[in-house]
Amino acid sequence: MRVVTDVEIGSPVRCVRFDASGRYLAVLPASTNNVAVFELDGTMLRPRGCLPTAISVDVPIATLAFHPRDPIVALASQDRLLGLWDVARATAVAALGELQQAHPARERGYWGVSFSADGKFVESHSMERGLGERFDWSTGQRTSTRFGPGGPIALHSEGRILAVCSVAEMATTTWFAEWLASGVRWYSAELVCWFPATRVVFGPGAVAFIGGSGATAVQVHDFPSCDVRFVVDLDPNPGDVEFPWGVSEALAFTPGGERIFAPSASGEVLALDASTGARLAAWQAHASLVTTLDVHPHAPLVVSGGADGAVALAHEPGLAWTRRATPGEQDAFIARFAPLPGDEPNRGPCTVIEP
Repeated sequence: MRVVTDVEIGSPVRCVRFDASGRYLAVLPASTNNVAVFELDGTMLRPRGCLPTAISVDVPIATLAFHPRDPIVALASQDRLLGLWDVARATAVAALGELQQAHPARERGYWGVSFSADGKFVESHSMERGLGERFDWSTGQRTSTRFGPGGPIALHSEGRILAVCSVAEMATTTWFAEWLASGVRWYSAELVCWFPATRVVFGPGAVAFIGGSGATAVQVHDFPSCDVRFVVDLDPNPGDVEFPWGVSEALAFTPGGERIFAPSASGEVLALDASTGARLAAWQAHASLVTTLDVHPHAPLVVSGGADGAVALAHEPGLAWTRRATPGEQDAFIARFAPLPGDEPNRGPCTVIEP
């Protein structure tokens, strides 16, 4: 692949995400409280407004996610607000109320935010307090579940199974839970990742982690079996990069799950074989650490953001994404692993039940 479009943001880039159609791209800089929205025109990125006024909230945004069908983005702040915006119109859709206060010493208040598969619910997870919250954004109704130690989370594409990480200094333990109306039901599956993870993602038939202590690493497991596929060290973590939240969180599968894209400290984006971890390709996208990336849902395009304050769009005309549906993965997981005992659905290995 090669870079075909490069946009200077002027600040290290925290997050880049395509919407479900692939028409819109949301870019979250690290040093502002705004999200810039671009429209994809072939292989060009056209600003939908002057940065940094495309979308704005009153407090710094920690993370974002797009609706599974509509051009609606959910924003989780470093303070207490969670809002929804229509990026096509640059208008607010809903303000979902106050979340738990993030710890003032932490740069990131929230590890994750996502929509349910039907788009009806918005789910978020607090890093400091380990609080999982689910909103029905049409009514404002909220349910909360304590997960215990905060860490990265990921929601399966079918919308029921959550991977919930508890991050320690040298390793990450991941449990799996099923969202219910009354909270979550925990299952006996347990994964150990041999480094502190900064992100977990589901792909077709897989779940993958990125993080590291001394070196950036990627670990991939089969799903729903949870058997390990491979662990691969990418390169040493840079000691001279001033970056607010440490190790890169750049990790994404192709829609068919054949490849997984990962970062390098030198500014390359790496394409790995998702079955073996073998390095298939690499391209220079940034001058320093690749901090975030996303894969276009239909076209052979990969967008990345870097600590150098740039957003790069790479294209490979000879490739074609083929989306691989994986119906029944969640049912197979539930059939394979037993629910943990307990009368209350919220009781689990890393759940804190408050009096």
